[in-house]
Amino acid sequence: GIFTTKPSLIEWVDKNIPEIELITSKSYQVKPNPGNKGPIIVEHSVGNFGNAVGLRNPGMDKGHEDLVELRENHNLRSYLNVSLSANSINDFIKLVLKFEDIADILELNFSCPHAKKGFGSSIGSDAKIVQEYMEELRKTTKTLLIPKLTPNVDNIGEIAITALNAGADGISGINTADPIVYIEPNSRKPILYNPNAHKGGKSGEWIKKLTLEKLKEVREAIGPNIPIIGMGGITTGQDVREIRDLD
Repeated sequence: GIFTTKPSLIEWVDKNIPEIELITSKSYQVKPNPGNKGPIIVEHSVGNFGNAVGLRNPGMDKGHEDLVELRENHNLRSYLNVSLSANSINDFIKLVLKFEDIADILELNFSCPHAKKGFGSSIGSDAKIVQEYMEELRKTTKTLLIPKLTPNVDNIGEIAITALNAGADGISGINTADPIVYIEPNSRKPILYNPNAHKGGKSGEWIKKLTLEKLKEVREAIGPNIPIIGMGGITTGQDVREIRDLD
């Protein structure tokens, strides 16, 4: 899953956790985004979370500056997967051109479930839109492009094939599921601030089964040779093995 936009944390993980070989940033956008006001995360039950961060990020100029500095001052051992989020092809093109020089992979956020209309799953839930975006972005760069797909569809395999036929180099999934409203039991009021109906996507153990189902569907659709970056509900080494064994 995504990790951070802070270079210091990326560097720390790269230095101190050798088992990790790929680090994915949080999503960058063209302009800085303060995200949602708190609370932005809730533990619904032990190991099961809801979140609505609101795509908080420093924007592409500061983000690129930070990652250039990281590259200059630290010899990254891990692959750097830079996540990008936009609500138009033109803005995605700006982001791709901005980050292609410092990213090993560019991950296209077609899947955030609690973002404003036009972002995230608004793109990834429609195969035709995925095709349109991928074809244009493929023309823009030779850097590896991997769309992150939403689980909140009935045809994720079809969407994955569409993305690959339009130029994607692999598939990433899944993003957080649903979203739903989380209610504080005493006040009976929503916990998360999210202006989008107080909803937050599900993450943690309660989406592991969904992750396995959706990634199995993707693998069966695209065949054995296309790379998948798999995530969702992974908390143990056994969880990692179960996703790995889908190959």
